[in-house]
Amino acid sequence: MPKPRFISQSNLIKIAPIAGLLVLLIISVCFSFTIATYQDERYAYSIFNHFISELGHTQGSPYYYFFSFALCSAGIGCAIMLTGLHSYLDSKISSIALFFGLISSLACFMVGVFPADTQLRPHLLAALVFFVGNLITAGLFSWAITKNEQSIPIRYALPGFTVFIIGIIFLALPTESVVEFLKNRETYIRPIYWANAIFEWLVFFSLMVWIAVISFLLSRNKASTKESML
Repeated sequence: MPKPRFISQSNLIKIAPIAGLLVLLIISVCFSFTIATYQDERYAYSIFNHFISELGHTQGSPYYYFFSFALCSAGIGCAIMLTGLHSYLDSKISSIALFFGLISSLACFMVGVFPADTQLRPHLLAALVFFVGNLITAGLFSWAITKNEQSIPIRYALPGFTVFIIGIIFLALPTESVVEFLKNRETYIRPIYWANAIFEWLVFFSLMVWIAVISFLLSRNKASTKESML
């Protein structure tokens, strides 16, 4: 009996790049809007010394729900995109990558559910799972691309390896200043350039580039993949 069309590999590969591009669009619009409308009596928002999660603070970010919506949408969209990528690569490595990717996608959704200023502990737990999960996911999928029998050009793997490297650096940074900030958020004097915040944003930007590249890869190859499966 043939599989229903909505769960066929060809349809997953067709939908995946659309999901990826929607993630990029929603994140770009919502993040830009919440940055532009961010309110703080002491500091204007800057990616050089503010963390991403501060855009979701219920006190300093009047439109924090746009930020929450973006992360929840991204979690769903990335899960769809990664499932499509696994369907295209169809290897043991990509299976493992998808496992971590789905966990990371769920964590991304939960980061949007728990604002950092009102529910710090679940927010930090979800954020940690997301950052660890996404660097493993990107690294494994990139490895799977280099091993793929269809001889996918190495340029499609490089952005994922970049996410992995930047993610490792971000997680390895000292966190004493972050802990102090979380304890005394109202009085803490931010440095002009804060390495922890900067590398968090670098992880974000590298991840957005990776999603764009994977979406492009799947959109280019979905036609030939469908033909090979007939």
